[in-house]
Amino acid sequence: MAEELWVVRAGERARYAEDFQNGEYIAVGFMDFFPDDLDGTSEIQLRQRATSPAERTFASQLSAFAYRLDIGDYVIVPLLPRRQSYLVGQVTGPYRHIASAPTSGPHRRAVKWLGEFPREGLSTGATNTLGAIQTIFRPTAAEAELRAQIAGLPPIDRPEPEGANHGSSPRPARTRGRIADRLNLGGARWRLDGAEAILTLRAVISNGDFEEYWRFHLEREHQRLYPGTVQGQYALGA
Repeated sequence: MAEELWVVRAGERARYAEDFQNGEYIAVGFMDFFPDDLDGTSEIQLRQRATSPAERTFASQLSAFAYRLDIGDYVIVPLLPRRQSYLVGQVTGPYRHIASAPTSGPHRRAVKWLGEFPREGLSTGATNTLGAIQTIFRPTAAEAELRAQIAGLPPIDRPEPEGANHGSSPRPARTRGRIADRLNLGGARWRLDGAEAILTLRAVISNGDFEEYWRFHLEREHQRLYPGTVQGQYALGA
């Protein structure tokens, strides 16, 4: 079964986004409706507790978070207005209840953060879909576009543990980790030749040779398209 795609809000104006990212989790509250642990409560029992339209909405969203959000599913956390971007992660753990949780809520799921994609470049439809007011929902109207964003996002640079030693430089190990994450990301469709190309480009940039490389690339491309001519030198006809 393919991984589902969800949107989970980090509170009003994304105020819990930093807690989510630093703690590698997502959480919801609904404290007035059901603040207790859901492990001993079935989805049917939870829905039966709802006695008003508002509570039925809370029950539906809490059910999605606790019972239908699966390990391996992707989650998008809007960061607006703090940042004009969206945080992407993948669920790595089952539902947990944190009794002494902060104000973000006691209902929690562990997440591995994969990266961010910018608001700029999204279609109006995708932006409107991500702006829905629910705490958790499936963005089905824009799912294809959002999955394409996830497939193309660069991995997050994660800090090295203190005292970690990877030889002369920690950069190769971090780069290998990012490439490995990218190859293992569902739907990314990277292959070894693509990974090799990215590693080569990273090396060129790190060595400060990108400008020279790019001039060489343009000259070779010109020769491929227009053999026998020199780029930028053309005889004008009458």
